[in-house]
Formats: sequence, structure tokens, C-alpha cells
Amino acid sequence: MENASLVSIKPYCLVRHHGRIALMRDKVGKPGWKLAGGNMEPGESLVDTVVREAREEVGLTVVPGRIIGWKDFYRTNGASKEYHVRIFFEGATDTDVLVIDPDEVAEARWFTVEELKKMSLEELYADHREAIRGVLRSIPK
Repeated sequence: MENASLVSIKPYCLVRHHGRIALMRDKVGKPGWKLAGGNMEPGESLVDTVVREAREEVGLTVVPGRIIGWKDFYRTNGASKEYHVRIFFEGATDTDVLVIDPDEVAEARWFTVEELKKMSLEELYADHREAIRGVLRSIPK
């Protein structure tokens, strides 16, 4: 890692329920459908963060499983260089009821694998495209 003034680690979870995948869109920020997850709070583990964020953002109680991917990148912010890491978990839930946090989330819904395979890359949040597409490639047609 080069000299970075900030290191940001954010976990996200690809939540499945009965063959469908939950995605959401932020109220503000970059456009596109994305996975629930985000900023860690002091003292939280990656798994704790994913569980909390899924509950807060879309009202789901998730059980995170294996790590399905990661992405890292540098971003320049003025004179400082920031190092960002995104870690993607696969997870499950026992309900299909989505309850969004209206302060953070514009919309959330369940997608079938077929719907996601037909979706253009531009419709997915840029930082999450590779993780979502990687899981879709591993699911038989």
C-alpha cells in the first residue's frame, strides 16, 4: 500500500432469499443498484457491520456467509491519497419483506437472477458491478 492518509474498509452483503437477490439504490450519491452495507462503526467487525447495515438500510436480518469478492482502489482527495477496500459477503435471510430507511435509501427490491443477468452494467453501482456479476456467472442457467 502506498502512503495513504486514509484507509477505508466497507463490507457489503449480497443477500439471497428463495432464488432472488436484494438490491437497493441510495437516496444521494452515485447512481445504480447496490448491495446493502457500508461504513463500519468503532469496535465493529466486518460481519457485525454487514448485519447492522442490512437491518438499517433495508430491514433485513441477514446471516453473512463466505466472502465472494473484494475490490480495492486509491482515490485522491485534494493533496491526500485515500486507500479504499470493499469486501463482499454472500448472505441469507428468512424474509422477503424489505423496509427501507427513507433517509438513506431511495428504493429497494428483490431481483431474480434472470433479471440481473439482463441488466446493463450501467444500472449497477460501479463499485459493486464485479461482485454481482461474479456471483451471477457462478449460477447455472
